[in-house]
Amino acid sequence: MLDNYDTILVPDEVCKILRIGQNEIYKMLKERTIQGYKVGKTWRIPKENILHYIRSKTVSKTIFFKDKIISYQTFIGQVH
Repeated sequence: MLDNYDTILVPDEVCKILRIGQNEIYKMLKERTIQGYKVGKTWRIPKENILHYIRSKTVSKTIFFKDKIISYQTFIGQVH
């Protein structure tokens, strides 16, 4: 999914991945919605934490239509 990215990301990369602004990513880091750590003044976010965040916002649903089971996933969140 994020194969083109390094194991550790910086906020600018996360903004591109989630299609959010810089203020939003810093808010998410401060509120610990996304887990990260600082090296000096720069935030570092493990790629696995971004994947965890995306998975936590994804819901699998099963629908019955004309006696057939249809499954799909929906992303729930404020990603623009």
